[in-house]
Amino acid sequence: EIASCLVGSEMCIRDSVIGLVEDPAGERILLVENSRRPGYLTLVAGYVDVGETLEAAFAREVWEETGRRVSDVRYVRSQPWPLSGALMLGMAARTADTDAQAPTDGELTRTVWASRDELDSLTLAAEGTVARALIDYWADIPNTPTPEGAHPWR
Repeated sequence: EIASCLVGSEMCIRDSVIGLVEDPAGERILLVENSRRPGYLTLVAGYVDVGETLEAAFAREVWEETGRRVSDVRYVRSQPWPLSGALMLGMAARTADTDAQAPTDGELTRTVWASRDELDSLTLAAEGTVARALIDYWADIPNTPTPEGAHPWR
């Protein structure tokens, strides 16, 4: 999807969210394979609707694509994505839903829960992408949740 609106000579940027979804213990993350871009695992992503907050957009995308509810949704980092005219806004969240709780929109071919130890054996999003940066950053921090259940990087 390419941003197509013009304001004067300025092109509109489509905000999109992409992010990590951790299990309740913070020991695994939910990776997905998109049916339009098969061959590697990445993170849940999608566009922000008009009038929607980043947090609400990410929660909606996770629900629509994986059938899981999320909480503790937070912004982490961003990256411009010129291929689609988007600004990718990296998010993080937790879910208590290990399994899908609702039908999904069919955008994904599979979802995989992966621990830090399993990441090296998987084909992941390319280096230099915000998805890979989020995955690598998560993999490098020890699983030492704070009393509130959130990792220090959040």
